Amino acid sequence: MTSVPGARTLLIVRLSTTFEVSIPPDRVAAYLADPRHLLMANHAGPVVEQSQGPLAAGSWYVLAFDQLRARVEYTAFDPPRLIAVRLAMSGRGSGGMRSATAPMLMARSTVGRPALP
Repeated sequence: MTSVPGARTLLIVRLSTTFEVSIPPDRVAAYLADPRHLLMANHAGPVVEQSQGPLAAGSWYVLAFDQLRARVEYTAFDPPRLIAVRLAMSGRGSGGMRSATAPMLMARSTVGRPALP
């Protein structure tokens, strides 16, 4: 393999996980519909730019965290079943990080389980 001076290395990592929460999919979808909840670092980051119109596939938001900017784009929006997002970081310290996530929200039977408040 030949090394090119100044070339960047691209690392692609695919992760998958499944977990169960005792909250109905419509409530989970409502939570994920707020772009601040998609970033663990700081839920208080203000939205400094956003697309026009109602939240739908193609909607995007830019959140500010000091010198770092996070652009959240909803690539699919079909609540309460599917919400997919693409995240791109820019600014000092971002390293050009990009990620995508597509949680599949599925209801499970609550027979024999306590009711939710």
